[in-house]
Amino acid sequence: MDTPAPWDTERAQLLGRRISELGLAVSGSRVERLITRLYGELASRGIAFRPPVYLSDQWGCPDGTPLIGVPFYLADERLERIEAEHAGAIEGDEEAMRYLRHEAGHALNYATLFIAGIVVPGLLRSDVATKEALAGGSLHTINVAGVVLSYTNQSVEFAILGSLVGAMAAFAIPFPATAPKNSTSTRATALRAALRH
Repeated sequence: MDTPAPWDTERAQLLGRRISELGLAVSGSRVERLITRLYGELASRGIAFRPPVYLSDQWGCPDGTPLIGVPFYLADERLERIEAEHAGAIEGDEEAMRYLRHEAGHALNYATLFIAGIVVPGLLRSDVATKEALAGGSLHTINVAGVVLSYTNQSVEFAILGSLVGAMAAFAIPFPATAPKNSTSTRATALRAALRH
């Protein structure tokens, strides 16, 4: 009887676990190094926004949310190896940076919509309007990174309306299908399907 190679045993153990049981974290991983690079690029261009990054089953930016999802396998060299075995390849640093920059663009767009719909009206609100809103109980506050912003439900409604109009405009613009057959999102699915959920 043949003894399985150490990697075969480790691979089987990894594939037999749930993703949540793998103890994955951005901190100390290749993903952290890539995020540091992205944040440096943003800073060099005078962009103060630093979109938070979390581990996901694929690259993405949830609709309307200024966050970036990065494939979980990039946070562990062993999982990268399994993904490469299943999908044929994984993202190198340059390809991963292209995806990060792309998703950062979405996150920045969503953050801008938030600012346009809530922050700007709050800053432009006159003292009289603020006193009326306070008296009527319709003025709310939110603390974002230590900055207290005031908003009304109407401001939020306009922000949502702006997001919907922007999304409809984006869907109306035709984009040719240029994604390669074995794109990152399909590769992320390969490992996810191999791991028990």
